[in-house]
Amino acid sequence: MMDATTIGIALGIALAGGYALLRAWGKQSFELSHTVLIFLAAFSVPGGIALIAAGFVGDAKSLPSSWREHVTVAGIVAIGLAVHYVATTFRDCIAAVSEATNSPKGSAKSGTPD
Repeated sequence: MMDATTIGIALGIALAGGYALLRAWGKQSFELSHTVLIFLAAFSVPGGIALIAAGFVGDAKSLPSSWREHVTVAGIVAIGLAVHYVATTFRDCIAAVSEATNSPKGSAKSGTPD
């Protein structure tokens, strides 16, 4: 059985690789910072799930009374931020790819409004 770290690494590599391939397919420049952040965001999702699970089944006798709430909220925040970042980055990349494939060849944006 795989643990949360192994699943996070696999998910991070898969999504970062998918993002890099999507950018290559759209003939966009490679952005290392976005690729690394996608890996880290995807890597944090299984850990966030593990934190939420610990909040439900953890041993409340060995820690302060409110530890379960803090751990659960940390997991929810980690997952929310990670999924939001991955989704918006992929959305922006897909929009740029579809814009590039739908524009006629030879026409370049002038950067000025019509």
